[in-house]
Amino acid sequence: MCINYIKGLLIESDWAALLDIVPFMVQILSIYFLCVCVIQIVLVVLFCKKKLIVDWKENSNEKILFTALVALLLGVNCVTASALEKSENISKKDEEIMEYINIYYLIQNGELYSNDNDISNHMYATQKDVELYRQYMSALSNNNARASSGYSKYFNSSKWITRNGVVSLSINFKGSALYPNDLPAANYAVAKTAFQELYKKHKSSSKWKHTASMEAQFLCHHMTIGKLKNPWNLEPHRTETDLGKVIAKGCNP
Repeated sequence: MCINYIKGLLIESDWAALLDIVPFMVQILSIYFLCVCVIQIVLVVLFCKKKLIVDWKENSNEKILFTALVALLLGVNCVTASALEKSENISKKDEEIMEYINIYYLIQNGELYSNDNDISNHMYATQKDVELYRQYMSALSNNNARASSGYSKYFNSSKWITRNGVVSLSINFKGSALYPNDLPAANYAVAKTAFQELYKKHKSSSKWKHTASMEAQFLCHHMTIGKLKNPWNLEPHRTETDLGKVIAKGCNP
Protein backbone atom coordinates (compact mmCIF):
# COMPACT_ATOMS: atom_id res chain seq x y z
CA MET A 1 0.00 0.00 0.00
CA CYS A 2 0.99 3.61 -0.53
CA ILE A 3 1.22 4.22 3.23
CA ASN A 4 3.37 1.11 3.74
CA TYR A 5 5.59 2.19 0.86
CA ILE A 6 6.14 5.63 2.42
CA LYS A 7 6.75 3.97 5.81
CA GLY A 8 9.37 1.76 4.19
CA LEU A 9 11.15 4.78 2.74
CA LEU A 10 11.17 6.40 6.18
CA ILE A 11 12.67 3.26 7.72
CA GLU A 12 15.35 3.21 5.01
CA SER A 13 15.90 6.97 5.40
CA ASP A 14 15.61 7.18 1.62
CA TRP A 15 14.98 10.92 1.60
CA ALA A 16 15.58 11.29 -2.11
CA ALA A 17 12.76 8.87 -2.93
CA LEU A 18 10.48 10.56 -0.40
CA LEU A 19 11.15 13.94 -1.95
CA ASP A 20 10.31 12.46 -5.36
CA ILE A 21 6.78 11.49 -4.33
CA VAL A 22 6.00 14.56 -2.19
CA PRO A 23 5.23 16.89 -5.13
CA PHE A 24 2.90 14.31 -6.65
CA MET A 25 0.94 13.79 -3.43
CA VAL A 26 0.83 17.51 -2.64
CA GLN A 27 -0.57 18.29 -6.08
CA ILE A 28 -3.35 15.74 -5.80
CA LEU A 29 -4.37 16.70 -2.28
CA SER A 30 -4.10 20.44 -2.91
CA ILE A 31 -6.31 20.30 -5.99
CA TYR A 32 -8.78 18.09 -4.17
CA PHE A 33 -9.13 20.29 -1.08
CA LEU A 34 -9.23 23.48 -3.15
CA CYS A 35 -12.02 22.17 -5.37
CA VAL A 36 -13.99 20.80 -2.43
CA CYS A 37 -13.72 24.09 -0.52
CA VAL A 38 -14.77 26.21 -3.49
CA ILE A 39 -17.72 23.98 -4.32
CA GLN A 40 -18.88 23.79 -0.72
CA ILE A 41 -18.66 27.58 -0.30
CA VAL A 42 -20.74 28.12 -3.42
CA LEU A 43 -23.31 25.57 -2.29
CA VAL A 44 -23.58 27.18 1.14
CA VAL A 45 -24.05 30.60 -0.41
CA LEU A 46 -26.73 29.32 -2.74
CA PHE A 47 -28.60 27.53 0.01
CA CYS A 48 -28.43 30.55 2.28
CA LYS A 49 -30.06 32.74 -0.30
CA LYS A 50 -33.73 32.89 0.42
CA LYS A 51 -34.43 33.55 -3.21
CA LEU A 52 -33.04 30.15 -4.17
CA ILE A 53 -35.28 28.38 -1.69
CA VAL A 54 -38.38 30.36 -2.62
CA ASP A 55 -37.86 30.30 -6.35
CA TRP A 56 -36.31 26.85 -6.59
CA LYS A 57 -39.11 25.42 -8.67
CA GLU A 58 -39.35 28.48 -10.92
CA ASN A 59 -35.67 29.33 -11.35
CA SER A 60 -34.28 26.74 -13.76
CA ASN A 61 -30.88 28.47 -14.07
CA GLU A 62 -30.09 28.13 -10.37
CA LYS A 63 -31.38 24.58 -10.41
CA ILE A 64 -29.00 23.74 -13.24
CA LEU A 65 -26.12 25.47 -11.42
CA PHE A 66 -26.80 23.55 -8.22
CA THR A 67 -26.96 20.23 -10.06
CA ALA A 68 -23.74 21.01 -11.93
CA LEU A 69 -21.90 21.86 -8.71
CA VAL A 70 -23.01 18.64 -7.03
CA ALA A 71 -21.92 16.66 -10.09
CA LEU A 72 -18.59 18.49 -10.08
CA LEU A 73 -18.03 17.67 -6.41
CA LEU A 74 -18.69 13.99 -7.08
CA GLY A 75 -16.38 14.14 -10.10
CA VAL A 76 -13.54 15.66 -8.08
CA ASN A 77 -13.91 12.89 -5.49
CA CYS A 78 -13.82 10.19 -8.17
CA VAL A 79 -10.81 11.64 -9.99
CA THR A 80 -8.86 12.08 -6.74
CA ALA A 81 -9.69 8.55 -5.59
CA SER A 82 -8.58 7.19 -8.96
CA ALA A 83 -5.30 9.13 -8.84
CA LEU A 84 -4.56 7.94 -5.31
CA GLU A 85 -5.39 4.35 -6.25
CA LYS A 86 -3.05 4.57 -9.22
CA SER A 87 -0.33 5.95 -6.96
CA GLU A 88 -0.90 3.10 -4.51
CA ASN A 89 -0.70 0.47 -7.27
CA ILE A 90 2.55 1.98 -8.53
CA SER A 91 3.94 1.89 -5.01
CA LYS A 92 2.99 -1.79 -4.60
CA LYS A 93 4.80 -2.62 -7.83
CA ASP A 94 7.83 -0.62 -6.69
CA GLU A 95 7.86 -2.54 -3.41
CA GLU A 96 7.89 -5.87 -5.26
CA ILE A 97 10.67 -4.77 -7.61
CA MET A 98 12.69 -3.41 -4.70
CA GLU A 99 12.32 -6.66 -2.74
CA TYR A 100 13.53 -8.76 -5.68
CA ILE A 101 16.48 -6.45 -6.35
CA ASN A 102 17.29 -6.61 -2.66
CA ILE A 103 17.68 -10.39 -2.90
CA TYR A 104 20.56 -9.83 -5.30
CA TYR A 105 22.14 -7.48 -2.76
CA LEU A 106 21.64 -9.98 0.07
CA ILE A 107 23.24 -12.79 -1.90
CA GLN A 108 26.09 -10.54 -3.02
CA ASN A 109 26.71 -9.72 0.65
CA GLY A 110 26.62 -13.37 1.65
CA GLU A 111 23.35 -13.09 3.56
CA LEU A 112 20.86 -15.95 3.35
CA TYR A 113 17.52 -14.77 2.04
CA SER A 114 14.27 -16.13 3.45
CA ASN A 115 10.87 -14.48 3.23
CA ASP A 116 10.10 -15.94 6.65
CA ASN A 117 12.69 -13.64 8.24
CA ASP A 118 12.36 -9.94 8.92
CA ILE A 119 14.68 -8.34 6.37
CA SER A 120 13.60 -4.75 7.07
CA ASN A 121 16.99 -4.14 8.69
CA HIS A 122 18.75 -5.62 5.68
CA MET A 123 17.16 -3.56 2.92
CA TYR A 124 19.91 -2.40 0.60
CA ALA A 125 17.77 -1.69 -2.45
CA THR A 126 16.35 1.81 -2.81
CA GLN A 127 14.01 3.69 -5.11
CA LYS A 128 17.04 4.55 -7.24
CA ASP A 129 17.47 0.84 -7.95
CA VAL A 130 13.83 0.66 -9.07
CA GLU A 131 14.36 3.59 -11.43
CA LEU A 132 17.54 1.99 -12.78
CA TYR A 133 15.68 -1.31 -13.27
CA ARG A 134 13.00 0.45 -15.33
CA GLN A 135 15.65 2.15 -17.45
CA TYR A 136 17.27 -1.22 -18.18
CA MET A 137 13.90 -2.83 -18.95
CA SER A 138 13.09 -0.07 -21.43
CA ALA A 139 16.48 -0.36 -23.10
CA LEU A 140 16.29 -4.17 -23.28
CA SER A 141 12.79 -4.01 -24.72
CA ASN A 142 13.93 -1.66 -27.47
CA ASN A 143 17.01 -3.75 -28.22
CA ASN A 144 15.03 -7.00 -28.42
CA ALA A 145 12.46 -5.37 -30.69
CA ARG A 146 15.24 -4.44 -33.14
CA ALA A 147 17.03 -7.79 -32.89
CA SER A 148 16.06 -10.72 -35.09
CA SER A 149 15.91 -13.06 -32.11
CA GLY A 150 15.90 -11.98 -28.48
CA TYR A 151 16.06 -15.64 -27.45
CA SER A 152 19.45 -16.31 -29.04
CA LYS A 153 20.88 -13.29 -27.24
CA TYR A 154 20.49 -15.03 -23.88
CA PHE A 155 20.47 -18.78 -24.61
CA ASN A 156 22.61 -21.25 -26.53
CA SER A 157 19.83 -23.84 -26.42
CA SER A 158 16.90 -25.16 -24.40
CA LYS A 159 15.14 -28.48 -24.65
CA TRP A 160 12.71 -30.73 -22.82
CA ILE A 161 14.27 -33.67 -21.01
CA THR A 162 13.03 -36.36 -18.63
CA ARG A 163 15.03 -37.25 -15.51
CA ASN A 164 13.80 -40.06 -13.29
CA GLY A 165 10.35 -39.65 -14.78
CA VAL A 166 10.31 -35.87 -14.16
CA VAL A 167 9.94 -33.54 -17.14
CA SER A 168 12.31 -30.58 -17.13
CA LEU A 169 13.21 -27.73 -19.42
CA SER A 170 17.00 -27.83 -19.66
CA ILE A 171 18.44 -24.38 -20.39
CA ASN A 172 21.95 -23.74 -21.65
CA PHE A 173 22.47 -20.01 -21.19
CA LYS A 174 25.01 -17.38 -22.20
CA GLY A 175 26.65 -16.19 -19.01
CA SER A 176 27.91 -12.89 -20.38
CA ALA A 177 24.41 -11.97 -21.56
CA LEU A 178 22.56 -13.01 -18.40
CA TYR A 179 25.07 -11.25 -16.14
CA PRO A 180 26.04 -8.00 -17.90
CA ASN A 181 27.54 -6.40 -14.79
CA ASP A 182 27.44 -6.42 -10.98
CA LEU A 183 24.45 -4.11 -10.64
CA PRO A 184 21.51 -5.95 -9.04
CA ALA A 185 18.95 -3.79 -10.86
CA ALA A 186 20.54 -4.56 -14.23
CA ASN A 187 20.77 -8.29 -13.58
CA TYR A 188 17.17 -8.46 -12.42
CA ALA A 189 16.01 -6.64 -15.55
CA VAL A 190 17.99 -9.03 -17.73
CA ALA A 191 16.59 -12.07 -15.90
CA LYS A 192 13.00 -10.86 -16.35
CA THR A 193 13.59 -10.13 -20.04
CA ALA A 194 15.38 -13.42 -20.69
CA PHE A 195 12.58 -15.43 -19.10
CA GLN A 196 10.03 -13.73 -21.35
CA GLU A 197 12.07 -14.81 -24.38
CA LEU A 198 12.20 -18.35 -23.01
CA TYR A 199 8.45 -18.28 -22.41
CA LYS A 200 7.74 -17.11 -25.97
CA LYS A 201 9.82 -19.95 -27.39
CA HIS A 202 8.28 -22.78 -25.35
CA LYS A 203 4.80 -21.61 -24.30
CA SER A 204 3.10 -23.50 -27.13
CA SER A 205 4.47 -26.82 -25.88
CA SER A 206 2.06 -29.08 -24.02
CA LYS A 207 4.81 -29.62 -21.46
CA TRP A 208 4.89 -25.94 -20.48
CA LYS A 209 2.81 -25.43 -17.31
CA HIS A 210 2.63 -23.14 -14.27
CA THR A 211 4.38 -20.13 -15.81
CA ALA A 212 4.63 -18.19 -12.54
CA SER A 213 6.38 -21.11 -10.85
CA MET A 214 8.70 -21.59 -13.82
CA GLU A 215 9.65 -17.92 -13.62
CA ALA A 216 10.29 -18.21 -9.87
CA GLN A 217 12.59 -21.19 -10.53
CA PHE A 218 14.37 -19.27 -13.28
CA LEU A 219 14.91 -16.20 -11.07
CA CYS A 220 16.07 -18.44 -8.23
CA HIS A 221 18.75 -20.00 -10.44
CA HIS A 222 19.77 -16.59 -11.72
CA MET A 223 20.03 -15.13 -8.21
CA THR A 224 21.69 -18.04 -6.44
CA ILE A 225 23.56 -20.76 -8.36
CA GLY A 226 24.18 -18.38 -11.25
CA LYS A 227 27.07 -19.17 -13.58
CA LEU A 228 28.33 -21.98 -11.32
CA LYS A 229 25.91 -24.37 -13.03
CA ASN A 230 24.97 -24.62 -16.69
CA PRO A 231 22.46 -25.87 -17.78
CA TRP A 232 19.63 -24.92 -15.43
CA ASN A 233 16.64 -27.25 -15.22
CA LEU A 234 13.12 -25.88 -14.69
CA GLU A 235 10.38 -28.32 -13.74
CA PRO A 236 6.87 -27.40 -14.93
CA HIS A 237 5.07 -29.72 -12.50
CA ARG A 238 6.03 -27.49 -9.56
CA THR A 239 3.44 -24.94 -8.46
CA GLU A 240 5.15 -22.78 -5.82
CA THR A 241 5.29 -19.12 -6.92
CA ASP A 242 6.65 -17.47 -3.76
CA LEU A 243 10.25 -16.64 -4.66
CA GLY A 244 11.38 -16.71 -1.03
CA LYS A 245 10.11 -20.27 -0.58
CA VAL A 246 11.60 -21.33 -3.92
CA ILE A 247 15.02 -19.99 -2.88
CA ALA A 248 14.74 -21.61 0.56
CA LYS A 249 14.23 -24.99 -1.18
CA GLY A 250 17.23 -24.64 -3.48
CA CYS A 251 15.05 -23.66 -6.46
CA ASN A 252 13.13 -26.95 -6.23
CA PRO A 253 10.16 -26.31 -3.91
